[in-house]
Amino acid sequence: MVRPVIQSKLEKSLVDKYLLDDFAGVVGYQERKIDAFNLLNAFEKCIFVDSLVSLAQATKKPALQEEAIAYAKLMREMQEAAEKANKNQRVKNYIFDMVINLNSLDKNQQNAIATTSTINSAFGIMD
Repeated sequence: MVRPVIQSKLEKSLVDKYLLDDFAGVVGYQERKIDAFNLLNAFEKCIFVDSLVSLAQATKKPALQEEAIAYAKLMREMQEAAEKANKNQRVKNYIFDMVINLNSLDKNQQNAIATTSTINSAFGIMD
């Protein structure tokens, strides 16, 4: 039902070519350059790698399969880097929140904490 509409389009996107099973068109869409690959969104990257695999199987070209594996590894590395950056940002946010919370304590609360720490250390109680 959608296929005729997509086929009639003058300019087909990467997703259009994928939906039409035009794997060679998908692979050629971004000319297999890393710079162009980085401009694709996550879904388009998945489509591209899947199309490379399908094209490799159809043409019996192991080089395409190896290329698909290389792009998949690149995607995994990009995901891991993003997760690490996210974790680092969460740690920074936590530290920032702690500093803000400490600064918001009034003098009485700070004195109470200091007194409690002094009493605990005098009696050998660990915090």
